[in-house]
Amino acid sequence: MIFEVFLMLFTGLIAGLLSGLFGLGGGIIVVPILYVFFMHLGVQDSMVMHLAIGTSLAAMITTTFNSIWMHQRKKNIDWSLVFWLLPYVALGAVFGAMISHFIQSQFLRYFFAAFLVFIILNALLKKNFTDQYQLKDFDFPKNNIAKIFFTGVGLLGVLLGVGGSLFSVPYFRRFHCPMKRASALALALTPAVSLVGAVGYLIIGLQSRSVFPYAIGFVYWPAFIGIGLGSLLGVPIGVHLAHKMHDKHQAKLYIVLLFIFLAMILY
Repeated sequence: MIFEVFLMLFTGLIAGLLSGLFGLGGGIIVVPILYVFFMHLGVQDSMVMHLAIGTSLAAMITTTFNSIWMHQRKKNIDWSLVFWLLPYVALGAVFGAMISHFIQSQFLRYFFAAFLVFIILNALLKKNFTDQYQLKDFDFPKNNIAKIFFTGVGLLGVLLGVGGSLFSVPYFRRFHCPMKRASALALALTPAVSLVGAVGYLIIGLQSRSVFPYAIGFVYWPAFIGIGLGSLLGVPIGVHLAHKMHDKHQAKLYIVLLFIFLAMILY
């Protein structure tokens, strides 16, 4: 029991750090860790990925709001762009929550891994991802392609439990957005995914006879609390590092971390 408590606190610490540093809602590390954790505890194969994703989305609420507050204090968030994109992210999140019940747990696992591979290859093949940018270089097109893309961000964020930052950060980088600004923008959009997704997985899980002890729906509350508390320590560290690290180095480290998370989910 003590080991489990420390594991969840440490997971929250790392999730908070990555949230502040890269704009990742935390799901990219929380989902693989919870997947292995729940398998070790003996959760049914048919439910393990849903429980990992639902718990991740719930924990993400604490992680992201804390990170948003820290980035807002440093004036990293362009709220006019956030409010333009938010309805499309929320629409995708609602649709993702509606269809998640019909998707098998193992399919979600491989779907998660496939998209990690896609994001890694996209970042490696496009040289401008690791270039050095300044705020004056950022030129985001408010067009229908962006609307469709961020609707997909909300959909995939809920299905995979990653909040959507995994997809939106590379998209912002495509238009020469500095990493700390891309991270902050991605974070500001994440609550639309985490709130809708967490409620959706909770309700869907309640339809099952028995998910797991101490779980309500597909949300495992001991992990939710532990990760949330740990993230309170990690977020300030991540935001501080984001302002100290060179843009190019931050982008390269982002790619390295994606490789690590891919190995975790495939293991």
